[in-house]
Amino acid sequence: MNARNDLELQTVYELAQEISLERSEVVMTIAEKLMTEGMEKGLEKGMEKGIEKGIEKGIEKGKLEVAENLLRLGMGIDMIIEATGLSEEEIRK
Repeated sequence: MNARNDLELQTVYELAQEISLERSEVVMTIAEKLMTEGMEKGLEKGMEKGIEKGIEKGIEKGKLEVAENLLRLGMGIDMIIEATGLSEEEIRK
């Protein structure tokens, strides 16, 4: 190759790098936006699931407290099962 071809290849290489850098910024902006949106949606879903689990645990704890109180009052296990929806095993614990 001669000097002129080397110079042209160098110019093409430099232009390709510039175009690549410009596009990489656009690509990174798009990627960052997608990641941010994905993280926000994931966080939102995680919070919703956490709240749901917290509510479920609270309801379960409330049922167990009611069952314990009913046992103290002398109510039969069959009636407590019917009143709380708990299993006999859960009540006996």
